[in-house]
Amino acid sequence: MKYLVTFLIIINSIFMMILDIYTDILGYLFWVLLFIAMLSPWLSMRSLQRTRLRLIALMERKYGSRVITMIHRQERIGLLGVPIYRYIDIEDSEAIIRAIRTTPPPNMPIMLILHTPGGSCLRPHK
Repeated sequence: MKYLVTFLIIINSIFMMILDIYTDILGYLFWVLLFIAMLSPWLSMRSLQRTRLRLIALMERKYGSRVITMIHRQERIGLLGVPIYRYIDIEDSEAIIRAIRTTPPPNMPIMLILHTPGGSCLRPHK
């Protein structure tokens, strides 16, 4: 009987040690997943911007002209697939004029891409 109690105490301490290890792992896993969930919207927005810039650069090389865009779009930021915040991203018309004026050769053609939602109260030209 004495050996059985000693054996059960040893088994119990091993079980508690394993349970503590799993609890620590689950705690760390929770914080890592929460960090990834918080970082994910920013990473997806950066990826979308890089894709747009890559396509604009491709158009510039293909057509041999300067591509300038004015895009009014509704961006969404979400957490775990649930939209939390929506905002209108508006490229400033002053930046458009500045880009036109700083186009290097004076005879280089300019492609101006305007993408605005219908009924927008902002004017796409100045």
